[in-house]
Amino acid sequence: MPGDAQTIHIVVAGGNYAGLNAMQQLYSTLLAEPRATTAKVQITMIDRRDGFLHYIGMTRGLATPEYGRSLWIPYSTVSWLQHPQITIRQSTVDHITDTYVMLEDGEKLGFEYLIVALGVGRHAPIGVGAQTQADFETMLRETHASIQAASTVTVVGAGAVGIELAADVKCVFPEKHVQLVHSRQQVLAGPFSAVLRDRVEQALAHMGVEVVLEQRVVGQTPVSGDMDGAEAAGDIDDNRAARLPELIPATAADAELTLADGRQLRSDWVVRCLGARTRPILRLPAKGLATGIHGIRVRATMQVDDARYPHIYACGDACAHSPVKLAGVAMHNGFVAARNIARCVLMGGPRAADSLLELSPDFPAKILLLMGRSRCAMQVGDEVWDEEQTRQYVFDDMGLAQCVNALSLERTPVASSPFDQLPSPA
Repeated sequence: MPGDAQTIHIVVAGGNYAGLNAMQQLYSTLLAEPRATTAKVQITMIDRRDGFLHYIGMTRGLATPEYGRSLWIPYSTVSWLQHPQITIRQSTVDHITDTYVMLEDGEKLGFEYLIVALGVGRHAPIGVGAQTQADFETMLRETHASIQAASTVTVVGAGAVGIELAADVKCVFPEKHVQLVHSRQQVLAGPFSAVLRDRVEQALAHMGVEVVLEQRVVGQTPVSGDMDGAEAAGDIDDNRAARLPELIPATAADAELTLADGRQLRSDWVVRCLGARTRPILRLPAKGLATGIHGIRVRATMQVDDARYPHIYACGDACAHSPVKLAGVAMHNGFVAARNIARCVLMGGPRAADSLLELSPDFPAKILLLMGRSRCAMQVGDEVWDEEQTRQYVFDDMGLAQCVNALSLERTPVASSPFDQLPSPA
C-alpha cells in the first residue's frame, strides 16, 4: 500500500452524516489530546461541497428558503477540522482502487485506510449539485420561485422524499393544487406495513394533496433532464452523469404528463423523485461488492465484503448494510468504521486487529415521515407508532440541532478510546 513508513494515510471519501461522524471518531481516538496516538497519521476528507448539508430538511428547505439557508454549515467553521493532521479536499471522486482515490482533476490520493461515504446520487433539486453555500442558497431561491409561481405542482414518485416534498409544498402553499403520482398500489416502497402506508395516504388526503396511485408516467412534454439522459445536461458525459446525477435537473415547467391509462395531467411545475442511485466509483478486482441500487456489500465491521481488502470500509447510503437509508444509521456506520480503523492503527495494521467492532444485527429498520408542520408517521420494526409516540422524535428544525450536536459541528470532540463499548444506533 502507498505511503511512507512514518505516515499512515487515512482517506474518508465523502462527508455529511457517515463521513463526518467517521472524521469525528478518527479525531477523538487518534488526534485529540491527551489521548493523541504516537502514530503519525494524516487524515483527508474528500467532499465536493465546502460544508455539511442537512439533507433531512431539504424538502422543507425548497418550500421555505428562510429555513433552507440554515441547512448548510461550512467546514471552515468547524474548529477541530482545522487540526494540522486533517485536510479537507474539496474535489470530486472519479474512481477508487485498492490503493488510491483518483480525483476528477487527475490527482491520486494514496491511502493505508479508506472509508467510502459518498452517499447515493439523486437528481436535482433534491440532489444538490452546489459546491458552496452561496450556490446552494441561489438554488433554493430559484427553486422556490418556480414553486411559488406555479398554480399546479406535480411530484412524480411517492417514496419518502416525494411524500415529504408534496406535503411541504402544500403546507406552505395551501392554495396550490399539489399532485403526487405513483406507479404502485400504495405509497412508500420498502419493508413497511400497509398500516403505515394507509396513515400516510390519509394524512396527505387531509392536507389536500391529490394522490394518484397505480399510474406510471409514460410521457412528459417537455422532458426533464433526468428523462433525456446526459444530453440534457449539456457538457456532462455519461460517466460523470452516472456519478453525479445531482448535476442533472429532474424538473420541468409548463408540462403535460401522460399516464399509463391514457390520462393527461397538466402542471405548471413537475419534479421527479424517483429514487437514488449508487455511484459507480469502486474499481476493485472483485465480483459482487456492488449490488445495484443497494450499494457496496459490507461486513458487520463495515469492511467491504472481500478478505483481500481489510483496509477498505464503506458506510452510510453508499453501502448495502440497510435497505432503509437513514441519517442515524449512516452516523452509526461511520462510528464503527472509524473506530475499527483507529484500532488497526494502534494495533499495527488491518490484519492485526483481532477484535473489531461489529454492528448489532438486532436494531430494527425504522422510518419517520414529516408531512408539513402538523402531520407525521413513524414505523419502528414491525410497529407503527401512534402520533403521541412519534411526536417525541419530531422537531421544528427537522433534527438539525441534533445532528449539529451529534457531529460536534459547534464544539470540539473529547478524546476517547477506540476500544470503548459500541453505543446504540440513533
